[in-house]
Amino acid sequence: MPINLLERLNERRKRILQMIRNVADEADEESDTGKLVELTEGLRATEQLIGRLKSDLADAESLLNSEDPITTTNRKSAPLPESVYARERVAGRGYGSAIRSDFLLRAEKRGIRFAPVKGSIYSAAGKTVGIAVATERQLNRWFLGLPEGAFKAAVLLCQTKSGRTLEICLPEAFFERYGRQLSRSTGQIKFNVVNRSGNIFLTIPEMTPVDVDRYEGALAQLLQ
Repeated sequence: MPINLLERLNERRKRILQMIRNVADEADEESDTGKLVELTEGLRATEQLIGRLKSDLADAESLLNSEDPITTTNRKSAPLPESVYARERVAGRGYGSAIRSDFLLRAEKRGIRFAPVKGSIYSAAGKTVGIAVATERQLNRWFLGLPEGAFKAAVLLCQTKSGRTLEICLPEAFFERYGRQLSRSTGQIKFNVVNRSGNIFLTIPEMTPVDVDRYEGALAQLLQ
């Protein structure tokens, strides 16, 4: 029975991810933000259930395969299995859309509503904002890109391997100071974010890395 439930949950996760991809590809109306938020909540709940179920199954298998506790009183306890939710990452565009949608939900709860313009570009308080997403495929590094000339401010959502998402909110003033020095390629402005001993930097060609710690989580200052 648990195996059948796991298969059904996995199928549900695949369907939600496909729906997120479809909405993200066609996102050109304000109502699409609400759809993404709703789908993201469904994805989160499904993945949490999958994680708990897999963890329980792993614990059960470990117990059944262990030595008889009556005859092995000195045996050390086996470590608990790693959290499946932290270990298994949904790759690709659908997962990036889910991370972005999660941020949009948090922002709305704080009184800032982002309306979709096109792709990764949104509008809030009359200002265009690029919202880029990256996962930690290389340890302590994130590589992101946004279309050049399409935004005034930016949010770099950098998800760590542990599942935490850094929200680096770069206001218009940041781009007025550093915009010309940022890397460009194939019509995009490139961002190379680095975590060095807990401090967050943005590396810029021919410059000393810029400390962006003060911008992490600074949503209230983004639109100033």
